[in-house]
Order: sequence, then C-alpha cells, then structure tokens
Amino acid sequence: MMESSVVAAILEDKSATSGVERATLGSNATLQSNSATLGSDSVALEANNTTLESNDATLESNDATLRSNNASLESNDATLEFIDGSLGSSSASMKSTGACETVGGSNVQVSVIIPVYNGAQWLDECLQAILDQDFRGTLEISVFDDGSTDNSTAIAESWRERLRTRGVTMVISGHNRDRPRGVGFAKNKAVAQSSGRYLCFQDADDVMLPQRVRLQYEAAVLNPDTIVGCQVRRIPEGSTERYTRWINTLSPEQLLTQVYTSHGPTVVMPTWFCSRRWFHKVGPFDEGGKGVPEDLLWFYQSLRRGGGVIRVDECLLIYRYHEHAATHSVLEETIWKLRVDFLEERVLGQWDSFTVWNAGKQGRKLYRSLASTNQKKVKAFCDVDENKIKKGFYTYEESKKRPKPRVPVLHYRDSSPPFIVCVKLDMTGGVVLKGRSVAFVGRTQRNAYVVLRHYLSISLNCVMWWNVVTRLRRCSLRHFLTGKIQHHLLPSFRAHSHTPRDRVLGRVCVGLSN
Repeated sequence: MMESSVVAAILEDKSATSGVERATLGSNATLQSNSATLGSDSVALEANNTTLESNDATLESNDATLRSNNASLESNDATLEFIDGSLGSSSASMKSTGACETVGGSNVQVSVIIPVYNGAQWLDECLQAILDQDFRGTLEISVFDDGSTDNSTAIAESWRERLRTRGVTMVISGHNRDRPRGVGFAKNKAVAQSSGRYLCFQDADDVMLPQRVRLQYEAAVLNPDTIVGCQVRRIPEGSTERYTRWINTLSPEQLLTQVYTSHGPTVVMPTWFCSRRWFHKVGPFDEGGKGVPEDLLWFYQSLRRGGGVIRVDECLLIYRYHEHAATHSVLEETIWKLRVDFLEERVLGQWDSFTVWNAGKQGRKLYRSLASTNQKKVKAFCDVDENKIKKGFYTYEESKKRPKPRVPVLHYRDSSPPFIVCVKLDMTGGVVLKGRSVAFVGRTQRNAYVVLRHYLSISLNCVMWWNVVTRLRRCSLRHFLTGKIQHHLLPSFRAHSHTPRDRVLGRVCVGLSN
C-alpha cells in the first residue's frame, strides 16, 4: 500500500520535484526494508525447505526400512515350501526359522503328519495310539485327506474334541477331486498346514507305540539335521520277514552304507521323524503321484544335503502290510534306475575304473544300466563259475557302438579292486558267511595291511547285495571265498599294522536286493 501511495503522489504533483524526490527516497527506503524483509522471509523459507527436505529424506529412509522389512518378510514366506490355499485367515501360521510355531496361540513341539486315502478302517486305532503317547510336550495332528471315497474325514473329525480335551490340536483338510493326487502331494499339504518344530510321519494304517514320539523327539533334538527312524513290528505276523529283519538289524554304519538296496530307505518312511527346519532345507516330496517313490527320492536328497540317518533301537511302530499299500504301485525298474543313478552320482564318478563281481544276469544288467562313461570304467567281470570264466569275454550285444564293447571275464583271484559286488545269497550253491562282519586282508603299496569290513546278512533268501567296496591300490583277495560253490565258512584273518594309520578300515556300500 505504501508503494502505491508514493507512485500516486508522483503522478499527481509532477512540479513538486523535491517532494517527489523525498517521497521517492522514502519509497526506496521502504523498498529496501521490504527487500530485507523478503530476503529474511526467503532465508526462512529456504530453512523451511531444508527442514522439509530433511523430513522427506527421513520419510524416504523410513520407507526404505519398511521395504527392507517387507523384503525380509517375503523372504521368510518364500522359505515355506508350500501353502495350502484352502486354509483361511484362521489357519496356523508357519515359520521357517525353526522358532516356536503356534496354533491357536500355543507352542507346538511335534506335529504328527498323517496323509489319508481311504483309511477309514484303520483311523480309529491310529488316532487312539497318538492319544496314548507318553510325550509330555505339545502335540498336534495334521490330517490331509487325498480324495477318499470312504468316510475318512468324518472319522478324523469325530476325534477332534477328544483330542482337544487332552491338549492335542487337530488340523484337518483335504480335497474332493475325482482321483487322489498321490502320497507326496498329501504329505506336503499335511506338513504345510501343520506348525510343530518337529515332524513325526505316520501312515493312517499303522499304529505307533506309546513311547514313539517321546523317544524320537529326544533323538531328533540331539540330531537336528537327521532322519530319525525306529524298529518296527510287522503285521500280519510273518509277512515280509526278510525285509522286516533288514529294517530292524542294520548297524549304525549300514544305515548309510546300504542306501543302494532295492528295499529303499534304510529307515522306512512310516517311522520318519525330523525337524521342520531340516525338512524345508531338503525340500518337499515329489508330487508325481502313483508309481513315484517319493520317500526314496526325498531320502536321497537328504543325503545329498549332508543329512544323517539314525534309528532308535526300540520297536516304536506296528507296521501294517496289506495289498492296497501305496508301496505296491512303485515298479521295480523305477527303483532300479534311481539306485543306479545315485550310485553313479555318489560313487562311480570318483572312480577311474572298477570290477563288477558277478558275470551273470545281475552283473550284466548293472553294466547295461550304467551311463556310457561308467561302462568304459568297467575293466572286467569276475566270478567263480568256471563256465562263465571260460567264455573269456562278455559282449554287449545291445550296444549301438561298433565294434560292440567286450569286457573280460576273470576268476576272482585274477581281479583287482575296487569292486561292485552283485551276488545273490542263500540260493542253491550260495556261500554262507561267518558272522555279520567278515574281513579279508591285503597290502597297500606301503606294505601296510588293509582290512575291508564286508557287511552281509547271512540268512536272506533270494537277496542280491550290491557292495561298493572302498578303492585300494592293491589288494590280495585270497581266502575271501573258497574256490568251490559250497556252504563254507570264510576263514578268520588277523589284521596287522605298524601304526594306526597303516590300518585302513574301508566301508562297503551294500546295495541292490530283489
């Protein structure tokens, strides 16, 4: 307003020069004052802008922190291998960190994982056995019905209240599709909806004994990166007698060295117990469906990850045999291929050459099953059958190579390790071995005596063992077998050594059985 008055005064009285000049000077002073004021305001505005920029930076920093937190949460969520979309907001939250997962606000130590398909006739007995456990920790049962056509889900639901009054949580879900998705799929879903820090796998047709969860939990806590199994009692009595004996009598070392057998995992799937953290590290079960040995695939993957295998040496499970068991859907050839692939991956890739012990049917089948690179490593077949040895060579007639591959057939005395031993025991003309641990002696290039422990079971009929013997530079095999195919006992040998390092205890990886 003051500036407008000055300008008006100049226009109205042009003759009053001095007045105008005075007014103009006053106006300039005023303008300077206003400029100073404006400058001060500008400084203040700049300060305010700086403050706002600082606030914006702080907000951006907070946003970055929130994004980082969200990324962490997404990362944690990503580690959960499977999420059951059918579960609503009230479903149990899963945590991959291995901390205390919760259902309904209570900590859960062990989740019993039960995949079900038409298990109505066995579920009552199965669930009653879980209710009778002497485990004093928190327990949860996770049931997933893989499209049963009977009333399996209704029976499971009828147990919910009884279990709740005993402090056992129950989670039940399933699907109503026309056909089942397979055991692997059902197990994955049951694991996904569960929340315990440890997982106890249970088939609906089996019965756990009262101390199972407690004893296996104690073992798993001490061995968190390990599959924990147990001994079993087979029903009906006498069914799969040889297989049951194999399950229950493997030594701690054999649990790892006999992973190539046709029996499958050295601790059977219905006895598995492991930490949730280890399960997620190994990954989910294969969901290929019927005919896929999801347990053997997961077992091999666990070994690849460096996992251990132990067994609680008490009978903790009644293991039911019946014609509808999912095991019967897996073809023998499927198992054979998986075993050969795993052998090549874990053993043969480290060898430059080896001898196949058995020039007969099983030895030749093994040779034909090998990859071309490993077939080239077979320096000979060895045998004790003079008729096979007289032929001199095995010719791979099915090969497309020209000339066709020919492999020498030698007497075992003329062969050299390492060996893959394909021998059927306890058949007519078989060899009976003295004891479960037989040793034979040879010398290394350092002239130190070497002992190989050959683990064999002595009363398995029609069982073919596939023993991958530890490589030695040089080894004498005399006295390992008698030259005759009769029932003989192997002679006893003494192992001599000058120092502990001179004695080499070589592992024998025992494999295939029919």
